Amino acid sequence: MRILVTGMSGTGKSSALVELGRRGLRIVDTDSTEWSEWFPDADGGRGEWRWREDRMAELPATADERRPLEEVVADLVAIGQESRSTR
Repeated sequence: MRILVTGMSGTGKSSALVELGRRGLRIVDTDSTEWSEWFPDADGGRGEWRWREDRMAELPATADERRPLEEVVADLVAIGQESRSTR
């Protein structure tokens, strides 16, 4: 099983992941240039960090689990929307 943890700054994601790593789970911190790259705005604005799809595809997966990042992200967005609509 793989779990993606994301959220706003300061919510405790890193602390939770450190604890899970301490308990023996494999943790991959994608907040580094190894896994992400900076995309400046075309108009010179703020820009944003984006995952490197080539690197994300290298995360452990069996052949039938491997899917394009866009599909995985779309599923996660749908799950979040469903979660909010049931509150």
